Formats: sequence, C-alpha cells, structure tokens
Amino acid sequence: MDEALKEAGKRVRSKGEPIALPVPTWSIENWLLSLLEESEIDEERQSKAPNLTWKHIFEHKYGDDEGAAIKAVANAWISPQPGELPSLTDGREEVERIWP
Repeated sequence: MDEALKEAGKRVRSKGEPIALPVPTWSIENWLLSLLEESEIDEERQSKAPNLTWKHIFEHKYGDDEGAAIKAVANAWISPQPGELPSLTDGREEVERIWP
C-alpha cells in the first residue's frame, strides 16, 4: 500500500492512520478454518483437501450453531496461537492499525 501510494505521488499512511490491509494468502476461508483449529491448512499451496471447506468444518464441529462457530473464530482471533498461518499473524498486525 505504501509503495502504491508513493508511486501515485500520494502521502504514505502515517502510524496512526486507520488503514488496515489484512489479506489471506489463498482465501478468507483459510483463516476461518485455521481459527477453528483445522490442521490441514497450508499457505504454501491451496488446501491439501479440496473437499475441506468452511461449511464442512463448521457443520462437523458446530452443527447448526453458527453463533458458536463465530464466537470460536472471534476468540481464536484475539488469542494468537504458536504456529498459526503467517498471513493471519500479518493480518492481526494490520488490524492493530485501526484497533490497537
């Protein structure tokens, strides 16, 4: 973002400026699956298990309780785990630009 702003002749973002760029390596579903403790997620390539989707994990772990899944994801977001996806770690750092 900073390089694109420089190239466009614009001011780069300041430390306190509320801009965040959390970008998953493959897709947001990878973050959701990772936050639900799915170990098959690997950012080096697309999912090893092509039939493994957010919906499958959600239904397996939470049945029809979407609220419980969302709470689990939110709790996992605020409690970083060792060995998590690198883009998830980077995403947290970006979001801290807005909500320190």
